This record gives sequence, C-alpha cells and structure tokens, in this order.
Amino acid sequence: MPSKKDKQPLSVTHPELAKEADGWDPSTVTPGSGLRKEWRCVFGHHWISDINSRKKGNGCPVCDGKKVLVGFNDLASVNPELAKQALNWDPKQVTPGSNLKREWVCDKGHRWISSIKERTRGRGCPVCNGNVVQAGLNDFETLEPELAKQAFGWDPKTVRRSSDSIKDWMCEHGHQWRASVGKRSAGRNCPVCVGKKILIGFNDLQTLEPELALQAKGWDPRTVTRGSNSKKDWVCKLGHLWNARVAGRANGDGCPVCTGQQVLIGFNDLQSLEPELAKQAHGWDPSTVTPGSGLRKEWRCVFGHHWVTTVASRSGGRSCPVCAGQQVLTGFNDLATTNPRLAVELQNGDPTKIVAGTNKKYRWKCESGHNWVATVHSRSGLSGRDCPTCATSGFDPNADGWLYFLTHPKWQMLQIGITNFPDNRLRAHKKLGWELIELRGSMDGLIARKWETAILRMLKAKGADLSNNKIAGKFDGYSEAWSKSTFEVKSIKELMRLTEEYEEPNLGD
Repeated sequence: MPSKKDKQPLSVTHPELAKEADGWDPSTVTPGSGLRKEWRCVFGHHWISDINSRKKGNGCPVCDGKKVLVGFNDLASVNPELAKQALNWDPKQVTPGSNLKREWVCDKGHRWISSIKERTRGRGCPVCNGNVVQAGLNDFETLEPELAKQAFGWDPKTVRRSSDSIKDWMCEHGHQWRASVGKRSAGRNCPVCVGKKILIGFNDLQTLEPELALQAKGWDPRTVTRGSNSKKDWVCKLGHLWNARVAGRANGDGCPVCTGQQVLIGFNDLQSLEPELAKQAHGWDPSTVTPGSGLRKEWRCVFGHHWVTTVASRSGGRSCPVCAGQQVLTGFNDLATTNPRLAVELQNGDPTKIVAGTNKKYRWKCESGHNWVATVHSRSGLSGRDCPTCATSGFDPNADGWLYFLTHPKWQMLQIGITNFPDNRLRAHKKLGWELIELRGSMDGLIARKWETAILRMLKAKGADLSNNKIAGKFDGYSEAWSKSTFEVKSIKELMRLTEEYEEPNLGD
C-alpha cells in the first residue's frame, strides 16, 4: 500500500530531484511513478529515465560513468597518460571505471590485457612490476646471476626474484637445502655454511674448535655449531666447572675462575693471592673477591689511615693516599709538619693543608725579603731549591734577564737560553764552540723565563730533539739545545712568532 508520502507530488517529497526535471512539472507526478521523463543535471547532461528509478538514487549516467561523454568523462580526457598505453582501441569510447578488458602496451613495449577499471586504480605492467616473468628482463637468473648458479634441478629463468615458490638449492660446497626464491633474494644463504644447520665434519664444534671441544662436559661437541646460543657445561684444564653459551666460548670467553670473574677460595681470591694486601681489608672478607675486582672497598694501612678504592687498583700497586702524599693529613704529611722551615716562607697558602710533595706552584719569601714562585716539591725534594736571588748560580727571575740564541757550526746545533749576566754566559759558551746569533734584553726576569719556557714547549711540540743522547750532560744548558736537522730557525724573532702562534694564551704581556 502506497505511503502517504508517495501520494504527495515529487516537488514536495524530493525538491532537489525536482530541480532536474527538464520541460515538465514535478508537481504533477508522484515519486513512485513509472513515467519516463527527461532530466537535466547540474552539468547540463540530458537523459530519459522513469521517476521511480530516480527516486531510488539513479543519477546522471554521464556523471556516474555509465555513459561516455567525450571531453568530459572519457578515459582520454580524464587520464591522458594512461590512455597513451591503449593498444588498438579508442580511449575516448570508455570511462575510467569501465570493467571492459582491453589490451595495453607499456613504454617498454610489454603487452598485456587488463580491465580499464584496474588500470585506473593503479595496476601497472605485470612484467615491469615483476608479477609476470619475462626471460632476459625480470627473471631470477637475469637479476641474480650468482644465486641462480645454485639452482638445483630447476630453471632460474622461469621464476621471479620475489617468488614465494620453494625450490631446491646447492651451494659451492655441495650442501643441498630447500628455500623460497624470495628469501634467497633477500639474503638467506646455505644453512650449513652460515652455521644454522649442523653437518658433522664441516661446521660442528668438534671439527672447527677441537681444543675447545675437549672442555665439553657431558655432551657431544659434534651436535652444535660454534655459533650456537645453547648453554652447555664445561670443564677447564684445572677442573673448574661452569655453564656458558657455545658461541661465547667460541668467541674467546674462558673459564670464569681462571679469568678472575668468579671467586674460588684458595685459588684466585685476594686472601690467597695477596695475603699482605688482604691484611689491609677493613670490615670485609678478602676471600670473597678476586684481585682484579672493580668493587670499591674500605682499607686501613699500617698507620691506621682509612680510605675507599677498588680492589683492582690496590692490586695494581695503588697504596694509601696519605702515605703516598696524595692526600693531606694534618700532623702527618702536611708541609708544616714535615718541613717547618719551608712552611715559614710560604706566602699564599695554609702549610697544614698542603702535602709536602705537591707539584702545585706557590709564592715564597725568604728571610732576606726576596719573592719568587716555585712548586712545593722543588723546594722540599732532594735538590731542595732555595731563593734564586740568594743563590750563587742559576737564573734570578727577580733581576733583569736576557734571551740569547746560539749556533754550533761543528755540531750543527742551535740553543736558546736566558741569563742575568750575558757577557759571562756567552764567554763560557764560546769556549765550547758556540757562536751568538742574537741577544735580546734586558727585560724583566720573569718575562724572560716565561718566554724561554714557552719557546722550549713549542720546540718540543714541533719535533726538536731537545736534550738528545749525543749531548746530554756535556755542557751547561744542554737541555735547551737541539739539532738543526730536526728544527731550523734564523732568529729569536722567528722563535717568538712561532711560539705565539702555538700558544699565545700562555704568554705574558
């Protein structure tokens, strides 16, 4: 029975559809009418259809691609690049969504048949895509000639390189196996050669690692490859038992007891191997660690000093930091305690907080009022350097200084030096055959010393053989002399320029 809506005119029930009525009044018909009428869509296409089918959703046959309108929805107009591949048919006579099958030819000349709709959706040439084999172009033998040599009992020209088909193969060593063509193309090789399959006498552990195989405990070393990740029991030459992966052993992992990774009391513990050192263990058991352990432990030396450091560093020779002068303990190794005479001359530091052997520089003042800079070690060592101004020899940085540059024609050597008394110094060198190239001064003694130190540092970095074995100890100033052949310069000015380029931040004003 028709609904109330079906009895109303089309202009009321379907106003948008009524707008497409062409030359007739939509208020005079109902939507269920079987009358065939003329219609015109928004693009101006004309066609005839019954009112009921329009109500059910059937639209313009041109817009819906059911009817070809050349220049609007034909393949040549909509997809001109695809239309170029049409072979012996007119692309203006079909729409892109057509299910008709047609013949095609790609730009490489390959021919095939496919529906227009499939081509519109992106399906291309099956040969170019590798879906169809063409010998000499995209077959396995052409694309993978080396792998194709391993094809066993089948023709590699008949399959694609990405094929999922399982085939027989034989490697250069004669091993046979089965695998898909695609997996071989992706890099999968002979399972025996790569150690994934055992072949006794070829890749088993017994064959490849006979010495290691002797340590197998309770299992057959012919049943695994050297790359196996399976964990096995082992026994070393000394009878230690442990469990480890075969691959790890093949890569060099040894007995954990023999290599010090595992403690065996009485064999490799600290108490057994270094009993004297073990006596300094404070609050822990030295039989529970190996000498090479990286564990940090507390120690107590014979003088009762406490500190924390690794077992390995102690075994390597590192002793008590207080006894070694690396850490200050007031009343034991500080400068005020060990050398009270020097402590009085210290100008910029607390002598009770300075280790007597430190190489740190400090300012000093002697009883005569002279000031100078030197390390604590240089003052407190065996050589015991005192005030350079009060000293009868050497260079006094508190007095005027000169830079001198010498050459030795016979020895083919050069020398740079500083002095407070150029006449006396040069006279002494002249007796040994040295000739003056240049003398620069006078200047502040501290600046002269700083220049000499910086120049010597530059020379050493540039490869000059300062203090070489041929001249060591033969004359005063030998440590500032070098062979011309290792580094040659002409003047102090050139030495200064090279030094500034090398380390300008280290020079004074």
